[in-house]
Amino acid sequence: MPLAVFFAAVIYWLGYWRFPEANGVGFIELTVGISWFTVLIWESCIEIGLIPVNTRYADFFHHATVHMQITDPDGRPLLSSADAEPIPSDLFAELKKKKTVSADDDTELHLYPLNCGYAVWEEDVRNLAEMIAEQRLNAEELREGNTIARTEYLADRRRAQIREKTRLYNVISSALQGDFDRLRAMVDALDATEDPSLRRDMLARINLEGVFLKRAGNALMISEAGEKITGEETELCFAELKENMRLCGPELDYNVRLTSPLSVEETLSVYSLLREISGGLAGSARSLYVLLSDAAGALRLSVTACFDDAVYSAFPRGPLLRAAAGLSPSFDDDERTLSFFRTFRKEADDA
Repeated sequence: MPLAVFFAAVIYWLGYWRFPEANGVGFIELTVGISWFTVLIWESCIEIGLIPVNTRYADFFHHATVHMQITDPDGRPLLSSADAEPIPSDLFAELKKKKTVSADDDTELHLYPLNCGYAVWEEDVRNLAEMIAEQRLNAEELREGNTIARTEYLADRRRAQIREKTRLYNVISSALQGDFDRLRAMVDALDATEDPSLRRDMLARINLEGVFLKRAGNALMISEAGEKITGEETELCFAELKENMRLCGPELDYNVRLTSPLSVEETLSVYSLLREISGGLAGSARSLYVLLSDAAGALRLSVTACFDDAVYSAFPRGPLLRAAAGLSPSFDDDERTLSFFRTFRKEADDA
C-alpha cells in the first residue's frame, strides 16, 4: 500500500512537470500535493504495521509505579502493574457499587468504568490515616486537658466557696457573739428546769431568740453581698415574728412604711430592740402592734402593747422604766396600753 501511494505521487509529479501550463486549471499546487501524498504514505505504513503504534501496553502497566489494572466486567485483570494486588470477588462487587472502598487501613480502591471493563487503581492513604490518628490523639489530649482544667476549676470554686462561707461565718459570729452566748445560756437554763409550764414558756422565748438571730444573720449576709436591706426584707422578719409570737400568747400586728433601704447597723438595732420588747412582754401582753417608718428621713420604731385589766394593774412599771434606756415608754390607763417609741435616724433637716 505505501508503494502504491508512492507511485501515484511520482505520476502526479511527472504530470505536473510535463504540463506546467495546466497549473492552476486541473492540478493542485505541487507543495500541497506532495504534503498530501506524504501523509498518505505514513498512514499506509501505520495501517499495515510497518510503524508500530498503541502497542506494549502490558509492559507499560507492568512497570508503572501506580498500582493500577484494567479488568473485564467480572473483575478479571486484563492489564496490571507489577505491584497491583488481585481484587477478591466480594470486594470487587462492593467496589462496583460504591466506586471507592477501603481495602485496609492504609489503602483505598477506586474504580472507573471503561468500554471493555473497569480501570481500578489503589491510593495509599497511610499519611491520611496517620493524620487522622494524630488528630484523634490531639483531641483526646484536649479532652484530658479540659477535664483536668474543669477539675481544677471546680476545686478552685469549691475552695473559694469554702473561704467565702468561712468569712461569712466569722463576720456573723463576730457581730452576733453576744446573742449566741445569750441563746446558749437560755438553753442551759432550759435543761436545768423541770417545771413543764415554765419549760414551755422558756422554749417559746428561745424560739423568738432564734428568729431574731436568723434574720440578723440574713441581714449581715445581704450587706456582705453588697445589696440593700429593703423594706420587704424587714417585713419578712416581722411576718416570721408574728407566726412565732403565737406560741407565747400575744397576737402581733405590724406595719412597715419604708421608702429607702436600711443600713445593716440600723437593721440590727431595730431587731435588737424589738427582740427585747417582745421578749419582755410575751408572757403578759394580749396583743402587740409594731410600726416602723422613715417619714421625712427619720427612722422611728413604735410598739404598742395591749393588756387585760388584771394584768395591766399588776404590771411592774418601775423595773420596766429603768430597763427602757433610750426608749420613751408611756402608759395609757384608760386604754390599758403601753407604748414604746424610739428614733434611730433623725430627720434630714436636723442631721
